[in-house]
Amino acid sequence: MTRYVIIGSGAAGIAAAEEIRKQDPQASILMLGEERHGYYSRPGLAYYLTGEIVEEQLFPFSKQDFEHIGLHLLNAQVKHIYPSEHRVALHNGR
Repeated sequence: MTRYVIIGSGAAGIAAAEEIRKQDPQASILMLGEERHGYYSRPGLAYYLTGEIVEEQLFPFSKQDFEHIGLHLLNAQVKHIYPSEHRVALHNGR
């Protein structure tokens, strides 16, 4: 099984995870992001702050949606990327 690590939990990271899953149904996909609540709509923040949408609408994907595509989210800050070793170092030493 191929393992993928996506750094960043924004729209590009979500799109990458969805495409990886389409191309490789058996892959292990780990998304590393600093956002404690995972993916949320950054453009939607303006609408939330002006009261045009409710907080729940900031989160277009539920935990079940991520489970459905087999995406594992980890709240972490990447400190260093080691491409030749196929690994990353996180803020907590992992």
